[in-house]
Amino acid sequence: MNLKLHELVGLHYELNGIKDHSKGLIAQKMSMKMKIFLHRISKMTAEENKTYEEQRLELYKKYGEEKDNSVVLLPENIFAFNKEHEDLLMAEKEVDTKPFWGEANIVELFEQIETDEYYPIFIKLIGI
Repeated sequence: MNLKLHELVGLHYELNGIKDHSKGLIAQKMSMKMKIFLHRISKMTAEENKTYEEQRLELYKKYGEEKDNSVVLLPENIFAFNKEHEDLLMAEKEVDTKPFWGEANIVELFEQIETDEYYPIFIKLIGI
């Protein structure tokens, strides 16, 4: 399955949560087997998220200037920054789910999770 970088970053936050907004899928009540599968995916998404943050910072440095220990985009460079940033977010990665859960029926395991939250990228990943 191909996922765009913005989907991988979103999946990272779906799994691990966002402070004050979502606990994340990993924090939900589920079997240990499912937690192990989710931690495997989380490790992959953490690497992709780290790569994204590094590349985004490079774009800020390229199109901005350093002020008071931070990088500020120059107004004349915003269009070029946005174009490259969008290209970065739309980059695709082939994600092979088999190493995460092998031959297990992930849909059956997913049905056992008790949650009030919604995880659209994860649902796309498992093919529901």
